[in-house]
Amino acid sequence: MSFSLKKYRIRFLEIYWNYQKKKGLVKHEDRLEIEGLLKKLQNKIIDKDLDSVKSVYQQVRVLEERIFPRSVYYRWCKSFFSNAFFIIVIIFLRQTWFEPFQIPTGSMRPTLKELDRLVVAKNQFGINVPLTPDHFFFEPDEVKRGGIITFTGENMDIEGVKMKYFYLFDGYKQYVKRMIGKPGDTLYFYGGRIYGLDKEGKDISSEFNDQSFSDLEHIPFMRLDGKLRWLKNTLYVYQSNIPVARVDRTSWGSFLGRVIYSNQSNQKPIENYFDLFGIRHYGMFRLEKEQDKLFMKIFHHPALTLDKTLLLKQGVGHLEHQVSSLQIDEGMLRTLFSNLQTSRFVVQKSLAYPWDSEGESMKTSTHRPLLKDVPDGTYEFFGGKGYKIGFQGLSYELPQDHPLMQFDPERAINLINFGIEFDLRFSQNSDYPGLIPSRYLYFKDLDLYVMGKKFLDRRDVRLANFIDSEKKKAQENKGYESFVDQGSPLLRDGTLNKDLIRHFGLKVPEGKYFVLGDNHAVSADSRDFGFVPAGNLRGIPSFKVTPCPDWINQTEYPFLTSSKMVVLGLILSGFGGYHLLGRSRRKFPISFN
Repeated sequence: MSFSLKKYRIRFLEIYWNYQKKKGLVKHEDRLEIEGLLKKLQNKIIDKDLDSVKSVYQQVRVLEERIFPRSVYYRWCKSFFSNAFFIIVIIFLRQTWFEPFQIPTGSMRPTLKELDRLVVAKNQFGINVPLTPDHFFFEPDEVKRGGIITFTGENMDIEGVKMKYFYLFDGYKQYVKRMIGKPGDTLYFYGGRIYGLDKEGKDISSEFNDQSFSDLEHIPFMRLDGKLRWLKNTLYVYQSNIPVARVDRTSWGSFLGRVIYSNQSNQKPIENYFDLFGIRHYGMFRLEKEQDKLFMKIFHHPALTLDKTLLLKQGVGHLEHQVSSLQIDEGMLRTLFSNLQTSRFVVQKSLAYPWDSEGESMKTSTHRPLLKDVPDGTYEFFGGKGYKIGFQGLSYELPQDHPLMQFDPERAINLINFGIEFDLRFSQNSDYPGLIPSRYLYFKDLDLYVMGKKFLDRRDVRLANFIDSEKKKAQENKGYESFVDQGSPLLRDGTLNKDLIRHFGLKVPEGKYFVLGDNHAVSADSRDFGFVPAGNLRGIPSFKVTPCPDWINQTEYPFLTSSKMVVLGLILSGFGGYHLLGRSRRKFPISFN
């Protein structure tokens, strides 16, 4: 085997320092022989006599193997410890300095999309303790509302959170979400926007109206029911992974519900579950056909009573909702289609399934909706525009003559109803009537919004007729809660109604944070797994690398912090010490005394 002169010089130094460590164990005659050959090899390298260098090097290698025989065990140990050192250094750097990160799901669209690659700064809030949910020098003031953060799921109630780090060590998945609430904040939702107070009682609502929030909408729940968990004869209702209400089975077989969530010990009890966090301002919908007419069935104002039909049919509990009907004409359907948003989905042989489906059975399930005449491929809709997804997540806008862009009533209904889950079990006639598609609507300043866009203006006669029918229905049916604009949490002078926020808002516990995904329809976030402990915060995405390099839409973070300076100083000291040590060992030529 032949090397360059530079490589021979490196090999010479390796052999020399190995000899220096072990020469006390070498016989005198062998020591004289190897030192003589090393001097000769060094002189040949200095003379740049490559042929002679190669010849002498081979003699040195033969003598070294005789004097210092390397067993298989020695070679294995050397390889193991070299790799272990390399892995430890990489883990330290990735945990405390920066880390490449790839987005696995669409929970942060449109800000971050599936397969986007990011660079994550891991020392914005403090110095992370590697592989542990803890920090040195944690700086709470550096955590910004509206900023995007990464955090570990360790010690959190998240399904499938465990993983293998470097395929060797037990670890936990990391997640990326937008920071919304800090410890002590109280949050309330209306019109797709967030209103709130900090722990000092200061109005922080303006922070949720800056540029990083301009194109986003936020919903206070993932499901109107939240999570339902039975404990003996009591059904507990969870929102944000905390028990907020309970429904007890009485001795005579009926159910009695009450709210158990409270912000303050001295406040009046909250009577209605739907008053919590602003749930009353939002609904979920599905398009349904009745006698050749199309209606938007709106599910809203969940009550702490159980749907007995579902309880008997499925053996599970579901809360009853108020249900309203808004007739949809073709013009309204076209408006919905022009604002269409979906999950990323795959079409294969005219069957559609979510892009992140796992397992062949999911892809070929009989629950998959049919999209006739649509070519095989990966697609998504955002803001009414259709895109085809190519290599590494690159997206290309679909031409207007593409089948998916052609308005077809049946296909439009399918994409609206199933465009998030792509599962026919969410249809009106399925055996699972408790399932409602992740389609949300709400009023904002008297206008009706659907999929983040204004659907019906307050002056539209169709909306006026719907509101009149809702009010009439409430008058005729005791206990019916109409789906109309309940008004923002502002007083007449335009200031925040702080008493309402304190009474009905979601309070973030001390030492924890409330995070949301930008794509509320598919984001498992604090609405699902609850608050994120401070120690779990890992860092911030600082730059998107692929598929198109770009800065990330978020609240601006300071470039330099004390924790960044400490980490940078440690890393520079480590590299500097390694360089000085290596420089002393790479000194050439060697003086043999």
